[in-house]
Amino acid sequence: MDNPEKLNPIESIMKAMKKITDRNLTVKRTDLPPKRRERVYCYELYHQMRLLNEFGDFTIHGEIDKRGDHSFNRSNPDFVIHHPGRNQREDNFVTIEVKVSDDLFGIIVDLEKLAYMITKHNYQYGVFILVGTSMDWLKNNGKEAIQHLSKSSNALHQIYIICHLDQHNIEAERLDNLQKETLL
Repeated sequence: MDNPEKLNPIESIMKAMKKITDRNLTVKRTDLPPKRRERVYCYELYHQMRLLNEFGDFTIHGEIDKRGDHSFNRSNPDFVIHHPGRNQREDNFVTIEVKVSDDLFGIIVDLEKLAYMITKHNYQYGVFILVGTSMDWLKNNGKEAIQHLSKSSNALHQIYIICHLDQHNIEAERLDNLQKETLL
């Protein structure tokens, strides 16, 4: 079994994100402007993470349906990187949420979902990917979302925000550091 401390999930996820071309960041539509689509982005991210194969013997699962499993409290992250069927900290490596809009309520819901997966299901990392938005936008407009989570969770140091503005602009920040910056 791989030692999770030797794997860097943030670097690996960002490497996969850099391989996502602009044509997979937005979908062209007939007679309408292009639009970002979460499912299209997630399928391509899954494909790129699998191609990179940097998560050792951990399995990447996309949006596992947890209906009927009451221990998950309707929490259905976009991705989990784990050893299926086990629930120890060393088995639950990364849980990932992706958002392609700048809807602050949706951002709060997804950050709470990551905190829940870390605190209740022993995930080592939570990663929130915000597509089409810069870190500066989040710092200026997402203060409420960031501060809201800081009042209700002690998992901030385990959650990373990655903003994927376009194919060439990807930035990452740990949520507790981002929270400190928004207080200034």
